[in-house]
Amino acid sequence: MASGTEAALSETKLVKVRYGNYKFDPDKDADLQATDKARSEIQLKMDWDGLFKSALTIIFEKISGYTKGKIDLKVSEFAADFVATQMAPLGGHRLAPGVKPMTGNLVPVEWKLRRRTGQDSSAMAWQVMVDIDDVPPGLAANGPDRPHVGYLLTGKSGGTGKDIRIDGHIFVEFVPASRNAPGSQPTVAATAPAFSKPLQDI
Repeated sequence: MASGTEAALSETKLVKVRYGNYKFDPDKDADLQATDKARSEIQLKMDWDGLFKSALTIIFEKISGYTKGKIDLKVSEFAADFVATQMAPLGGHRLAPGVKPMTGNLVPVEWKLRRRTGQDSSAMAWQVMVDIDDVPPGLAANGPDRPHVGYLLTGKSGGTGKDIRIDGHIFVEFVPASRNAPGSQPTVAATAPAFSKPLQDI
């Protein structure tokens, strides 16, 4: 008989959340949770860098497909291409309700990239947002409350084309911090003109 943890990890195609079920969409989502055995939290912490890169690989492949190759991102260039726009306390999403997270122990939990492609009627302004999240109780509208690396692809047409908005989740067993945790705050870069002005104006 599978343990509770193993059973929870295997329920991935209809991901359980606190307020119903999140419907898994294989076109937008992916599942990197272990199904053969439960990994310890120590293992997950040690493996986080590799797990995050695996999630980014999937996200970038999906984005390349949705943009028909116009946005072709590489995991090895993530730090150079993306700007951190949100910080949150390390482990803050796991604190009991009412317990304040430690200040000064902030890590990036959201990154953005903006890019323009094409010219004239085929011009598009793009924004890619990547985040790590484990939505706390009471904030179900902000996304599924299973640990995940999320992404949001937004495209604004400068001509007669249609705007694009794709929102997806790569489910994992562990995230070190959460965009929706208490104490989460925007970075200086988030309020700078590069990201604060309307996307179509870049």
